[in-house]
Amino acid sequence: MINSGSIPGLGSENKLYLEKTMKTKQLNLENFKYSLFERFMDLEPISTFREWTYRIIKIVQWIPILWNDWDWENSHILKILNYKLSRVEKALNEDPYHTDEKTGKRSGPILAKEVKEARDCIKRILENDYCKKEKKLHNKKYGKLDMILNEDDITYGKDGKPLSRGVTWINGGPAASRSLMKIYNLEEKRRKDDYKKLFDILTEKSERWWI
Repeated sequence: MINSGSIPGLGSENKLYLEKTMKTKQLNLENFKYSLFERFMDLEPISTFREWTYRIIKIVQWIPILWNDWDWENSHILKILNYKLSRVEKALNEDPYHTDEKTGKRSGPILAKEVKEARDCIKRILENDYCKKEKKLHNKKYGKLDMILNEDDITYGKDGKPLSRGVTWINGGPAASRSLMKIYNLEEKRRKDDYKKLFDILTEKSERWWI
């Protein structure tokens, strides 16, 4: 590229115009080269090969998730959703094209944070360790409250569903039982809050997660 500063007798306005013109030509050349590459990659044989390769690789990547899947228990639904969202998050973080209209920054990583927020909800639900601090304080005050389940003492209704369970509590008095019940209720509330937050994010934001 010619340096406008090396041209003698060129006024400042002309220098700026020349620099702008040269940058525009350089940009047009780069766009032309890229468009040629895109046209080549969009040729039907090339495009078909790329698409089939991508699909085959994706199937292979999904195998460990599907291999360990069972058609019962909600945790498997969440694991599949979490893996899918991890792929979406990665794609958005690597998106080089879309930019935020206000800031001019890449919008992909911004949207990826929303996906990460949804995945954090799934992680907490699967870990199911919402009241670790509360349980620690409970155990320190009352001792660990253990439960023994006696299958022989379970009673069933006409529909086959259990009506009562033969439960024996160890190291538990009325105060300890009430304390533990509060913890269980708090766990249930926090879990439901995470479920609500997860599906609120999917409902309100997921339509923007495209490239």
